[in-house]
Amino acid sequence: MSTLNKRAEIIAIGDELTCGHRLDTNSRWISQQLCDLGVTIAFHTTVGDDIDDNLNVLQRAVSRAEIVICTGGLGPTADDLTRQAVSQMAGVPLVFDPETLEHIQSIFGRHGRKMPEQNNVQAYFPEGAKIIPNPEGTAPGFDLSVAAADEQVSRIWALPGVPYEMKEMWNQSVAPAISNFSGTNQVICHHVLHCFGGGESQIESMLPDLMRRDRIPRVGITASSATISLRVTAEADTREDCLIQMQPTLLTIRECLGDLVFGENGQTLQEVVLSQLQQRSLKLSVVDFCFGGSVAYLLDQAEGSDHRLAGSLQMPAEYAEIWLGRASTEGWLAESAERVRDQFESEIGVAVGPIYERSVEAGESSSVFDLVICHERQSALFTFNFGGHSKIRLARSQKQILNQIRLCLKDV
Repeated sequence: MSTLNKRAEIIAIGDELTCGHRLDTNSRWISQQLCDLGVTIAFHTTVGDDIDDNLNVLQRAVSRAEIVICTGGLGPTADDLTRQAVSQMAGVPLVFDPETLEHIQSIFGRHGRKMPEQNNVQAYFPEGAKIIPNPEGTAPGFDLSVAAADEQVSRIWALPGVPYEMKEMWNQSVAPAISNFSGTNQVICHHVLHCFGGGESQIESMLPDLMRRDRIPRVGITASSATISLRVTAEADTREDCLIQMQPTLLTIRECLGDLVFGENGQTLQEVVLSQLQQRSLKLSVVDFCFGGSVAYLLDQAEGSDHRLAGSLQMPAEYAEIWLGRASTEGWLAESAERVRDQFESEIGVAVGPIYERSVEAGESSSVFDLVICHERQSALFTFNFGGHSKIRLARSQKQILNQIRLCLKDV
């Protein structure tokens, strides 16, 4: 990555964030926007509603980043301290802006209410700051340049914490200002490949030194609920140049990992399965004796479902005998896949069997479940471990089923 890019620190302010009562989604969104502007995000900081802590965080931020984005703390109450903290850190007084007060009063007036006296504080800004209008709210932001100890000039953009207000202000005022301040026409692009069927270390070991930090383009790896994502990041003068730069790396990853790669840029396994069914003009039906119909639900709710799920049933395994009209002896799961396919007049039938214990070593066993996929009177049986961490066990099992359907559809 270029060392000429300005570095940014994003500061999320509020006790509700530090206490975990509310999730900070603003910082993630701002990071994405800064990346698109060619700015390197160096730090994320979350701080509560304490003036000394805010001062400390701001002083540290301007000492190590040229761009500082703050969200929150611009309301009218006693715990909204951003304007005071920035003015103290910069060594400038707060000054009153009458036009801002008129705007705030007009917002209350539109709703037939009189502005409370305490909202006057929202019309005060650090001296020298440029006011960032808030068309929809009573909390304007501001943009202030600050000289750090080493004479580096940092700019602080303070924005409200309400996401829809913050985003509108960003698009109208902040993004153009940062683009001009950053002094670079470089853009940063990302392309993400999603994998399933291998662990994080296994997948990394299959790639030829792609994770080296000084490599261009960069490749990062993350894991979430048994899905491994490889993020390729390129920096160039244009988006087209970024895509050209990334292509050899993306090709290498696909060649090295093969069928482990199932999608890209946010695609889910259920979306990929539905796309395969759509391309082949096929429909699928599911009978679930194991996971309460959750796999069928994922398919039904996925974007682009287009009625590719013809139907689904879910029932306890002991009801299978009633449904099939015979005892659940050997082959009952394959018969279930055929029956659900015929019942809903689909081309593919899927049956998910109950969880049971299977011996693995002397005196030891593991929990497993069976999956049958039936197409044109031919059935294939697969057995999967029902294991892993308890928090992701169900999600992992759902993905195992969807991934096996994906792999089978490649040969249909």
